[in-house]
Amino acid sequence: MDLPDSVLALDGNTLLPTVLKEDVEAVQICGGPAGLEAELQQLKDLSRVNHEMLIQTEEQLQKEATEDAQFRNQFGTRWTRPQSSTLTKNLQDRLNRFAANLKQAAESDALIDRSVREHSALMSILDSRPIESALPSLSRPIMSLDASEDSIVGALKQSLRQLDTLGAQRAGLEDMLKEMKRKDNILPKLMATAGSHEDLFRKEISKCDHICEEIAKNLGDQEQILMHIQAQNDEFAAIFNFEDYKVSREKTYKQIEAAIAKYREIKENINDGIVSREME
Repeated sequence: MDLPDSVLALDGNTLLPTVLKEDVEAVQICGGPAGLEAELQQLKDLSRVNHEMLIQTEEQLQKEATEDAQFRNQFGTRWTRPQSSTLTKNLQDRLNRFAANLKQAAESDALIDRSVREHSALMSILDSRPIESALPSLSRPIMSLDASEDSIVGALKQSLRQLDTLGAQRAGLEDMLKEMKRKDNILPKLMATAGSHEDLFRKEISKCDHICEEIAKNLGDQEQILMHIQAQNDEFAAIFNFEDYKVSREKTYKQIEAAIAKYREIKENINDGIVSREME
């Protein structure tokens, strides 16, 4: 019957499924979509530092090669040092791989940046605090012929309160019954009774009769209340167009799920990029 969610929705207190709410809170604790911008900037800063290192190293190698060529021209055969290209071959090979990695990283950064821009609208829902504020609320009918909405809602809320009261009362009765059974040790009485124990059992069981009767009455009252609630809820759902509300609510749930999935994907890509830059 979607109770009590339907009544809560009318008061603007739509609830989010627990698992989904926890996922959203985890995203918000990590900074949410806005935090991706800072992480993306960190990624760009690391790439810039690595690119500067590449240029500096290339300049040093070029300088060394130039000096080697000058000395070789100046001293001729007296300059017996191995050629610069031979001495720096391993370093040059590593530098070439480093440059290739930086090029690939730059392309990856561009894809991440574009993904953040393209999905910013989708992920913006995760910045809603509390997240429930992004959910639709159940609206009252625009037009009413007999202004009966308030009485219907009031009757339904009253029935729900009665149901809660019956549940609390029954729990108390059941606790009393358990306590009686715990305290009533029938073994000594059995040992002290000669002959048939049937009368003893009947007498001991009868001690619980009044509580069992109250529990049975409680369950009967609950059954009546549930019948009333069913009828009241059907009327409530029809007047407030609850089915359309549920469709809108489920659509928002799916939007939040899609936003979380995209956020996690982008964040993972950024984190992978940061780790790879720091290892280079």
